[in-house]
Amino acid sequence: MSTNYFLKKKLLHDKKTRDRNYTTDGKKKMYVGNLPFEATEEEISVVFAEYGEVSDIYLPMRDGNPRGFCFVTMDTADADKAMTELSGYNFQGRDLVVNEPLKKGEKPPARNTRPAFKLYVGNLSFYTSEETLCNVFSEFGEVFDCYLPTDPNTEQARGFGFITMEQSEGEVAINELDGLELDGRFIRVNEAQGKRRPVQAYDNEGGEE
Repeated sequence: MSTNYFLKKKLLHDKKTRDRNYTTDGKKKMYVGNLPFEATEEEISVVFAEYGEVSDIYLPMRDGNPRGFCFVTMDTADADKAMTELSGYNFQGRDLVVNEPLKKGEKPPARNTRPAFKLYVGNLSFYTSEETLCNVFSEFGEVFDCYLPTDPNTEQARGFGFITMEQSEGEVAINELDGLELDGRFIRVNEAQGKRRPVQAYDNEGGEE
């Protein structure tokens, strides 16, 4: 009984401390973003198979529809090569984003190499994730930072967020995305604390419709 207890405790410890980017058999997971929504697992597999054996592809779905990103698992050396070669690769008209998945609670680092331009995104569905929002805005340029505030008591999303991009690209995103339907909501996009367009307090009060 004592031996079984300590074995179970060790397995639990190993599970908690193991790098989430690796599987139990040592294979490496990659995040693949900016995918065409119509891309299939088979088509994605063909692209990555050029760099080695694809062990697994996980294509998240919502209401039966792809969410624009997936996770690909390969041997570490093959995955590292694929990340180097395929990040920015044009796949069915879109430039792929291929990198290591962020660890739990980790956010993409903000970059200050170009002027930062913060956008307010309101009327978001409570189910819209940072990954989804980032993917939508990355169509118009590099997203330096994506932040979705949550209620400190419930940890539920508050229905709005902030995107940081280069100014010229952010202004294009405002024109193109304001009023876009995303996850069942017509989002509002404005310059945060700016004077070009008034920022309205779309905070999803009253919950999902």
